[in-house]
Amino acid sequence: MIPGDRIRLRPVEREDLPRFVAWFADPAVRANLALYKPMSLAQEERWFDANLASSDT
Repeated sequence: MIPGDRIRLRPVEREDLPRFVAWFADPAVRANLALYKPMSLAQEERWFDANLASSDT
């Protein structure tokens, strides 16, 4: 974890995925991201698993 005065950064955990789905369903959130449509929980899980398996992370 990387703490700061106003923010705390930590690695993504599987338990975070439902929250991501809710955030990315909000058009106001997606307006500033490369996402053009919301992702399902299954899509988020595939993204998470692919990143776990990647040697780049």
